[in-house]
Order: sequence, then C-alpha cells, then structure tokens
Amino acid sequence: MPESEGDEFVVILQDCVEENTRERMENIRFQLAEKFNPLFSFSYGVAYASGNRNDSLEQVFRRADQAMYQDKQARKC
Repeated sequence: MPESEGDEFVVILQDCVEENTRERMENIRFQLAEKFNPLFSFSYGVAYASGNRNDSLEQVFRRADQAMYQDKQARKC
C-alpha cells in the first residue's frame, strides 16, 4: 500500500515533562490502532520548550518535525 501524505498538527502540553509526553502519545497511538480497522497509524515527534532556553518557535517546531521523521523511519522497520 503506498504511503500517503497526511496532515500535520501540533499538540502543546504545558507543564508536561518529555517522558510523560511520549507516554501519552504512545497511549493515543495504541488506542487509535485498537479502534480502527484498517489500521490507523501516525508518527509523532516531541520537542521540549522551556523559558530557560533561547529557542525560537521555528527551532522548536524544527526539532519536533525531525523527531517525527525519526519516529516514522523507526516504525518502517
């Protein structure tokens, strides 16, 4: 089955540490896979932003996008 391009969206979880964010996303992925047939899947990336860093919004989104593509590649194996 050819891979189709999908929509991208952002989820912002305020005051949520990175590990908890990953756990939440994995839980969402599991629940959606269980509910939908044919299989529903998605890739995600997590990027942490802190007031203590001087990152621009663009830099945070770029890190999240890179992490999403790493997740996508890891799930192809």
